[in-house]
Amino acid sequence: MEPPHILLVSLGVRPQMVCYRLGNCEQRAEFASIALLRLLPVESRPREIIALVTSAASEKSWAPFSSAANEAGVNVKRVDVLEGRDAEQIRQMLESIAHEFPDGSYCTLDLTGGLRHFPFLFYALALYLSSLRGVIISGAYYGMLEGCREGESAPLIDLRPLLDLPEWFFAVRQFRRTGDASAAAVSFKSIADGMKARAEAAGHDREMHKRAGSVKKLADRLGELTFATAAALPLEIGEQACGVERCATSDAAQSLAIEAPLGGTLVDLLRTTAAEFALPLELCGSGRWKPALMLDVDELRRQARLVDRHIERQQLPLAAGLMREWAVSLILFHAGEKLWLAGKSRKNAERRLGTLSAALVKDSGIVLTEEQRPWASFWNMLGAIRNSLHHHGMREEVVSSTPGGWIDVLAFWQKIKNAEIAPPPFGGGSGRLLISPLGQRPGVLYSALRKSEPERCLVLCSTATRAGVDAATEAAKCTAPVELLEIADPHAGFSEISALIRAARLQLLAADEVVVNLTGGTTLMGIAAQQLAESAGGLMRPVRRMVLIDRRPPQEQDREPFVESDCHWLDGSLEEEKS
Repeated sequence: MEPPHILLVSLGVRPQMVCYRLGNCEQRAEFASIALLRLLPVESRPREIIALVTSAASEKSWAPFSSAANEAGVNVKRVDVLEGRDAEQIRQMLESIAHEFPDGSYCTLDLTGGLRHFPFLFYALALYLSSLRGVIISGAYYGMLEGCREGESAPLIDLRPLLDLPEWFFAVRQFRRTGDASAAAVSFKSIADGMKARAEAAGHDREMHKRAGSVKKLADRLGELTFATAAALPLEIGEQACGVERCATSDAAQSLAIEAPLGGTLVDLLRTTAAEFALPLELCGSGRWKPALMLDVDELRRQARLVDRHIERQQLPLAAGLMREWAVSLILFHAGEKLWLAGKSRKNAERRLGTLSAALVKDSGIVLTEEQRPWASFWNMLGAIRNSLHHHGMREEVVSSTPGGWIDVLAFWQKIKNAEIAPPPFGGGSGRLLISPLGQRPGVLYSALRKSEPERCLVLCSTATRAGVDAATEAAKCTAPVELLEIADPHAGFSEISALIRAARLQLLAADEVVVNLTGGTTLMGIAAQQLAESAGGLMRPVRRMVLIDRRPPQEQDREPFVESDCHWLDGSLEEEKS
């Protein structure tokens, strides 16, 4: 069943015969609404009338109006109303009228008759019906009797575009305050569809089609920008904002200025808002714009403004996530890293900050400097906040509106967001560290030294096996310093492992990378080697584990120990790293 189309009219008290004009057609009538019914195209005419009648209008206008409406073949429903002299009368009037309109119906307004303040009430009512009840406002006509000379017809002016302005104002304000341009995108898409329909009706007017296409393109860009903003994608935000800026300075701006009052001004507000976060225009629209984007101070500060915007909007999950990525980019910027979006580069930068954070652990044995400690605390708190929010509260702890530590994070953020201060160096610098057990056969240590070529070495040994260290290092021609981690009970001394890890912690931290041989010695030694590997990983050191395989018989291994074994890498080989 087709939704009803209702004409809403307020009767005045002085009906008079007037010649009204709509477009190029004219019609004489005592009431503007009756003339409007006859002048509108058949498919656009309301099928029902709701007439608001005051006591004065009842005496002077109701009878002739109802008679004229019946002659026009339209049913009229009379609604008696007060004059709206106070807030209570206005409330009663608006509620009684709104009740008459089914959700999803059509409404045309006649603003000509009635008391002077009634058009304002109609305006408010129309906004309510269209915004919250799904009523489509087809037109809002005013019969302009003022200024008509004798013999001239009075134009019926359609003021409906003014009803769109509040939606536009809301859309622009929403975009400026929240970054959500979805309402603006919907409005522009509707305007573009209307322009396209008119272009088709005009014999596929090419110029109008072109203008409709430019408005549609702007709407699409705003939709993409809304998605990027909601997902906190700083690079995509910059690219889409660049596209909005470009579209808003093209034919779209001129077309919208023609289509709606203040249209050009509102589009300009959208453009200036988008420009604040836009990437350079020369990048916009290119196929591979990301690899061409240089990481410099301007880009870091643009992204920092996005972080601040999320903070202002209380969008803490987005702010925390983007702040963390920004800190990683800051390290890469100060390191002069060109491939700053490469996964490996970003992972290495994360390790550097993670190493600082890990040093805050009480029993780490590492003393941070006054310069290092604030960065360590910042990264530690930021990670905890980000994790608590990005897991959406799926933990036993209750997530408060302001997570613990957020104030301290913000205080430190204010100090670093201008991108001038680099995180202090921490960890690394001493090259490759080899960790290897040593059992009764020194050939295992020999092979591990030959395969890894370390700058330093930690050997897990017992009193009985320590003598083999010198022989293995001499045979391997290894001049790297060697430190022994001696285990009193190499078979069952599990309680000794924690002390070994504490003793090795500074060596692990100083390493640029750690190679761990899991072969040789007792089972306990292998477990200790694995736990040292995990401890190095906790300090964000790159770790590679190896397993050595000597396929010769035991007697031959004893007779000729210093023969290189086959090597199986568990975490990627050193040869792959070099390539």
